[in-house]
Amino acid sequence: MEEDQVIAEWHMLVQAAKTPSAYLSSFHAFVLANALRRPILVYGDRFVRGRNGEPYAPSDVRGVYLPTLVDPDVCYKLPIAVGYTCVAVGKVGHFTALVGVDRELRHLPLVDEHGDDLPIRGEDKTS
Repeated sequence: MEEDQVIAEWHMLVQAAKTPSAYLSSFHAFVLANALRRPILVYGDRFVRGRNGEPYAPSDVRGVYLPTLVDPDVCYKLPIAVGYTCVAVGKVGHFTALVGVDRELRHLPLVDEHGDDLPIRGEDKTS
């Protein structure tokens, strides 16, 4: 991607973030992973659902967000795990912290409920 394309997309996302009642997207999770210097695992449905529960459009929120913009030597290795729910088109989605017994998560699956790998978000696809 060319630098001018990245800058244009950045400005578009900044404007969207300023919009009242705008929703959080995969971009926000990626930025947060980099700001916190920590991986974030987002578990959620593969689809945004229609009003009757039918798949409406693919959801781009679930996945593994890596802090790829930060030096790995200063990153925390233990990820943050959250669940994402969006019940229907036009409804606001919600993130919920996922914590284990005694607030300790020992093992986190990197697959969804069907056994398919969670998508890696923010990886460099040019190399």
